Amino acid sequence: MNRRNAISLIEVLAALFVMAIGLIALMTLFPLGVLSMAQAIKDGRAADAARAAEAVAEMQDPRHDSNCDAIMKPQGITSPLAEYPSMPVYCDPVGFLSIGGTLGGVIQRVQPTLVQPDPLSGQTTQQLTTRWFTLTDDLVFDIDGTPAQQGGLIERQGLYSWAYMMQRPRIYTDSVVNLTIVVYQSRGLTLQSGLGTGTETPYTAQGSAGSTTITVFTPSAPCRRNTWVLDCTNDGAGSRNGPVHANFYRVVAVTTTGGQAILEVQQPLKANVNKIIVMDGVVEVFEKGPGRNNKTG
Repeated sequence: MNRRNAISLIEVLAALFVMAIGLIALMTLFPLGVLSMAQAIKDGRAADAARAAEAVAEMQDPRHDSNCDAIMKPQGITSPLAEYPSMPVYCDPVGFLSIGGTLGGVIQRVQPTLVQPDPLSGQTTQQLTTRWFTLTDDLVFDIDGTPAQQGGLIERQGLYSWAYMMQRPRIYTDSVVNLTIVVYQSRGLTLQSGLGTGTETPYTAQGSAGSTTITVFTPSAPCRRNTWVLDCTNDGAGSRNGPVHANFYRVVAVTTTGGQAILEVQQPLKANVNKIIVMDGVVEVFEKGPGRNNKTG
């Protein structure tokens, strides 16, 4: 092989090497694209669920539901505390069916009157919960493209559901109730245990108002990027942040060190934190504020 041929062979090999590197780099874009598309679909469906939840809130007015009012109304609160927030209440019929009790043993979870059995239509609490608190267009389709049926009813996946966190900014002002929409993914209506290890377990934590970090005093808290945590600190009556906090924060990074988990959150903390709940299954949280006052009488 003469020198010219040797140089040509080297050039061909170099070109093949460069092309191989380019193909490998190109191939890595496919799984990244799939992941990005999956995230985009989830974000879109969560936004759809939030719009549906907001429409239900405007139409059915859970802010002034009698079952929710029973938690938020003054109970032995003296007048000097009238300027402070009420107890929060978690309007969560899906969780009430599947878990029951309270949210993390701290915040009362209730079923609104909206999902009480309807004797006229014969609809049960579970059917009404599906109707008013889940995204009902997640249909299951047969191989021929028609909606699948089970027991004569159209089968729905119920992948996305929601709950409302509500609290009066001033305990005696029942016409103003702040509402936050909490959107869940893959939360069944018939679970008898939680959604996974650590579901709704309170953890001792520490965080200062205005900062973006929360220290959790255990490395086993099931936190990861994009997890939502709920500040459920109990300040007692007479706190400007409410007797129990009800603030949601998205986790953007987690660092484990020295038996602790350091959570970096997206939003600055609204108040000092000493207890959190890891909200397993929550994909988005939307703060909607007081909204329209539908209360009469």
